[in-house]
Amino acid sequence: MHGRLKLLSASLPLAVAKIIAGSRASGNLNLGGRELQYVPSSVYDQEEQLPEGSSANTGGNWWEVAELTKLDLSRNSISSLPDQLARLSTLTSIDCSFNQLQQLFDTVGHLQQLRLLACSSNKLTYLPDAVASLPALASLSCSDNQIRLLPQWLGLHQGLLASIVVANNLIEILPPGLAGCSSLTMLDLQGNKMREIGQGSLPASLTELNLCRNRLEGVLCHEVGYLKKLRVLSLKENKLTGLPASLGGCAAMIECHVGFNSLSGVPAEFGACSSLRVLDLRNNRISELPDGICSLKLSLLDLTNNDLQKLPPRLGLMTSLRSLPLDGNPLRQIPRNVVAGPCPDAVHGCPDGRPTLPRRVTMFAAAGQELVLKGAGLRELPAEVWQAAAGLVRLDISNNQACCAEQATPSPSLQAVTAVSDVRFAARSLPPECLHPPTHRDALAGCSILQVLHMGSTGLHHWPLPPHPGCLPRLRQLVLRCNPSLRGLPQGAFDSCPSLRSLDLSGIPAASQLPRGCLANGCPSLEEIDLSTTGTSYFPMELLHLPCLRVINLTGNQLAEVPDGISTLTRQGLVLDALHLANNNLSSLPPSLGTLSLKTLTLEGNILKTIRRGVLERGTPAVLQYLKDKMPI
Repeated sequence: MHGRLKLLSASLPLAVAKIIAGSRASGNLNLGGRELQYVPSSVYDQEEQLPEGSSANTGGNWWEVAELTKLDLSRNSISSLPDQLARLSTLTSIDCSFNQLQQLFDTVGHLQQLRLLACSSNKLTYLPDAVASLPALASLSCSDNQIRLLPQWLGLHQGLLASIVVANNLIEILPPGLAGCSSLTMLDLQGNKMREIGQGSLPASLTELNLCRNRLEGVLCHEVGYLKKLRVLSLKENKLTGLPASLGGCAAMIECHVGFNSLSGVPAEFGACSSLRVLDLRNNRISELPDGICSLKLSLLDLTNNDLQKLPPRLGLMTSLRSLPLDGNPLRQIPRNVVAGPCPDAVHGCPDGRPTLPRRVTMFAAAGQELVLKGAGLRELPAEVWQAAAGLVRLDISNNQACCAEQATPSPSLQAVTAVSDVRFAARSLPPECLHPPTHRDALAGCSILQVLHMGSTGLHHWPLPPHPGCLPRLRQLVLRCNPSLRGLPQGAFDSCPSLRSLDLSGIPAASQLPRGCLANGCPSLEEIDLSTTGTSYFPMELLHLPCLRVINLTGNQLAEVPDGISTLTRQGLVLDALHLANNNLSSLPPSLGTLSLKTLTLEGNILKTIRRGVLERGTPAVLQYLKDKMPI
């Protein structure tokens, strides 16, 4: 035996004592979120007797106690860690994140088996040098502190260290030992104060490097280009003016994020990054793109808010490109073949070697495409939108005020525009002859594979869905919000979309009076409905007949009561997850509401008189229990 058992302070909560008791059998102690202000001594002293009722004093032998391997002290109010934690020599993981720690315990170096050390979101100003002597350490996370310096020899003799995350600190330089960390793959230093990357400070093993939101200036250190295994490079929100030609040596790089800098150009050597798929160059000062970039197989090229006046014509040959945002550039003429996609005849050679447009390009030649024209400033929709609609799975034309007024049938001589998933940039340069769409209902009737339709804030006056039953068999999500001019919902408004799962009618006064049976008969599988700010003064009883409904949003209306019949939802076997009733005129709630198994019930902004404020402040479970207790026996 180890000697006499020592008594534990009676101030230790019984729930905590039970958790500690369980850890002596499992070797895993989770005290996260227990409002602790200190580490109980029974954590590191297994001879200490726990209070009665903790189920620990079973009379078992001391050699049957499991050695502690994982310790979670996160989300407490602990201000210091005792040196005695070093007694737990078998620990492989310590998580003390989200506490009030000002320093780690100096004896941490005694934990020779420690693989994970997480101490983010504390008040640490430094890490003890002993952290650099942990031979088994594989992951170090200490973000959101006030650390200025990392241990000088961190990583030098730690052959298993693979991840270092020290974001949002005050670090200005990298420790010299880091270059010798042969297994390091992830280095996250975003949100620090680094002005430069010291020569020879980065290990060649890195696959992900994040230096966003630092103070990097001038031309990026050329040694970054020697990281042959680098897959993700993030340098956003710095003050870089140039990128080194050596970046072309990062043949494994898949993503490069250098937006929000002061770059004036891109090195032509970027064309050698054969694995690159995402290139983020937004919010810089780039005036010209090198022709070498056109040989890449990018899926995203973000050029938003630069100084581009033209694009390289060969960009039209990049058939892999799915998104090319160009908003905020002074483009004088957009070469439409740039976004013409995989059409084999989209580019023709000219005598001077420059490609030109064919006479006519279909906007979306292949099925399964997405078209996003959200917030493009359109007054009317291009006819090509409706011509291509039959091949779309997602159509978003929201936030284009007055673009959905009924128009005449389009002229057969319309010219084509673009064919990229994100074509918002091109919408502002459409010729006038393209702005005569057909009737929306007629065009939508042929959209048999459409799954998502967003028409919010488009100035709708008439109901946009076609009257033909089942003509939109795959439509799952319909957003019509913020169309106050919509005159009404017809009987059978949703007969065209029997598979509808999510419906947003918020901000539409006409939706305050739903035709009887239009939801239950038209879209019986509806799971989410938003009727907020419609001005309705009564709870739509229509909703009680939807067997799959999980979310009801009636925020910002004039509701004076919730019908007692809402309890029928439970009897029908419906599991309603969320009911949003904030900012109405409710003065009471029916006790039957307490029978629902809601996860979220929002009530703020009402004048509830029958429920005490303390109950409301304790949240949804307390309110439901209060209502349930008020039900007559």
